[in-house]
Amino acid sequence: MNTETSSTHDRLQKLSIPRKPRARKRKSKSLVFGTFLIVVTASLFGGYRFLSGSDWFESSTEVRTAFVQVDSQSLLSANGYLESRRQAKVGAKVAGLVKEVMVEEGQKVEKGSIMVVLEHADLDASLNAMGATLEQARADLQLAEENLQQYERQLVHSKELYRKGFLSSEQYEQQKSLKRTQEITCGARRAAIVAAEARVNEAKQHRMNMFVRAPFSGTVITRDAEVGETITPGGMGQASGRGSVATLADLAHLEVDTDVKEDFISRIIIGQPAEVAVDSVPDRRYQGTLRQIIPMGDRARGTIKVKVAILDADEKLFPEMSATVHFLPEKEEGESEAKASTIYIQEAAIVSSEGGSSFVWQVKQGRVQRVGVELGPLKEGQYPVINGLSGGEKVVLDPPEELTENTLISEPS
Repeated sequence: MNTETSSTHDRLQKLSIPRKPRARKRKSKSLVFGTFLIVVTASLFGGYRFLSGSDWFESSTEVRTAFVQVDSQSLLSANGYLESRRQAKVGAKVAGLVKEVMVEEGQKVEKGSIMVVLEHADLDASLNAMGATLEQARADLQLAEENLQQYERQLVHSKELYRKGFLSSEQYEQQKSLKRTQEITCGARRAAIVAAEARVNEAKQHRMNMFVRAPFSGTVITRDAEVGETITPGGMGQASGRGSVATLADLAHLEVDTDVKEDFISRIIIGQPAEVAVDSVPDRRYQGTLRQIIPMGDRARGTIKVKVAILDADEKLFPEMSATVHFLPEKEEGESEAKASTIYIQEAAIVSSEGGSSFVWQVKQGRVQRVGVELGPLKEGQYPVINGLSGGEKVVLDPPEELTENTLISEPS
């Protein structure tokens, strides 16, 4: 009995569950929880430091603002859109499959440069065959001319024999007939060469049409064709193929297409100066001139269409941008620049420094920056701006003395 009891006790000892792994599991959970607390604390502390360093914790100065306006003395203003004086959807003269596209949007191309190549392997084969035919015609002509020279020599000899009585008149006439026949043959060979050359030139021209070239120098506005598409002359639509390979515009010669009320058309003339304000470029005014008045009115709207050429266009301007044209009076001889200026600023925005110069506080992204200005004589509460501003800028009115560079400002709601 004692032996059996001892054996049973040993087996029960082996079946007992150890306690050490559970202790390690609790220790692991404690470690994970402690790490989580450290991460959360660090995140909250970093977020506090980020927010404390941002504008949320920086006090702002409340000010009144206004925009720098264009001279109210301009004759009239009109809204319109920019367009290129020369703009075209470039297509192919013949139908074909696009083999290679050589241009991308925004790329500048020169007149005559290749934009798209159409598949032309069959034309190359035809051109080779026609070239071989031309060479054969030239060889036939050369042979015919050699035969003609031989007949001419024989005729000279036959004539001498006929004069001496060694040759009958029938034989002599036969020699002359052979010469005339050979002359006709040479003429036919020359005509065959002309026809073969015409076919070769036609094939070359047809092959040249497989290379779509830029009709003028400009910038690629849109790329309308891709490799594998079919180009159809005349732009018959998507069902039958593309009508153009690309849209090309001359961005160096932009103008504003706008309308002027019939009542004001007498105020403007061809060549009249103007200033163009483009919405996407608020910090600049472009110089322009009235290029054309379209001799056709719009009965429903009571307007006349006019085109104003931009004289100093830059890379910031693109077709279809909205713009406002301010027509200016003709500048008289000897007129001062201050009087001719078309940019006016309110007197309340001007700050005078100790040295006698003037400046304004310009608002950019919610902060102020000091900008020096050169002004003309005060007139009706406004100064004409000679230098420093171009119009459209936002400036502070009655700026408080505590304003400094990059001060955060707010506007009353």
